[in-house]
Amino acid sequence: MITAIFKSVMRSRGYTEIKPALIKFGFNHDRAEYLANTNLRYVNYNDLEKLCYFLNCTPNDLLAWKPDDKFKPATDHALYALHRTGPAPNLKYYEDKLPAHLLVVCEKVLKEIYENYREETKRK
Repeated sequence: MITAIFKSVMRSRGYTEIKPALIKFGFNHDRAEYLANTNLRYVNYNDLEKLCYFLNCTPNDLLAWKPDDKFKPATDHALYALHRTGPAPNLKYYEDKLPAHLLVVCEKVLKEIYENYREETKRK
């Protein structure tokens, strides 16, 4: 089953209050209330696109897939790219916990990963 995990992604990016952030992103009050406070069965494409725009991500970052007993694709199936075993990483948590010299190391590693990612996406 595919599920929306945008609330987890938002929290990992420092948005502790989901509904006010959604309103800030341009969702009206009722839509923000629905997205923030319900266990979503579906997300429409317009909402997904708006979330991707404001969170600077792709739909794959906001969706997760969990195999069920009825549908078990081969282990190399493309859906496994959406298989998540836990919540989105919360890097801001570590920002307050690590000493400055280790944050410098983390920043260098993340910068290298980011640069490699940018190069890969340019080639596609």
